Amino acid sequence: MSTHRQRRRRQWHRWILLPGAGLLALALAFWFGLEAGSARSEALVQSLDARLAELAERDRQAGLRHAEAEQRQAGALAAAHRTIRDLEERVPYGDFGGLVDLLRTRIADGVPIERLRFVVGQARAERQCRDGVERRRFQPRLPSDVSPLQTVAFLDNRITVSATASPVTQPDGAPGDGFDPVSPVEIRLLRIGGNLELVKGVLPLGHSVVDGSREYRFTFTSGAKSPGIEAVMQDCAYP
Repeated sequence: MSTHRQRRRRQWHRWILLPGAGLLALALAFWFGLEAGSARSEALVQSLDARLAELAERDRQAGLRHAEAEQRQAGALAAAHRTIRDLEERVPYGDFGGLVDLLRTRIADGVPIERLRFVVGQARAERQCRDGVERRRFQPRLPSDVSPLQTVAFLDNRITVSATASPVTQPDGAPGDGFDPVSPVEIRLLRIGGNLELVKGVLPLGHSVVDGSREYRFTFTSGAKSPGIEAVMQDCAYP
């Protein structure tokens, strides 16, 4: 009887302990799973935080590079504007540019720079001219003329002046008498020594002949009272 009771007690303990051990094993497995999952989750969060920090740093660096590029671009634009202003101030244009071109031409023609410097340095805003002018009237030569070229002299024949022109045209197209004052003429100024200077255009015209320290200023107009060309010369200091 006691042996049967002991056997039943052992069976009862077995039915009680085996399920309890299984439950304990399941609980331990669940707990270890939670711990492992929590560790993996924490590692994943740390990895994401590091990635976010890296992206934020990259974005910050990109912003710095963009700001530096904008500063460089703004600096380059400012430098370009300064260069343009400097060029506008230094590069001659207009009347001043024409004067610089004339100086270059004279230097290329062999005029010494010292001479040009002296001439420019002696120039005055007001001309110093002698009182009175010399006047001459002459007829320009026409293409149909067979007579010698008519000339007038100034400064004791040191400068002689002549001209050629086009004839007046009749309504029927035939050439008339005298020259046409509204058509271009060619005036020739011949200086002693063979220097010939030409002036071309429609009257009135102006021209200056420089000889040493004197400037002889000529004006040519169509005669108001009689046909022909009137030449007026004024003697002025040069420069």
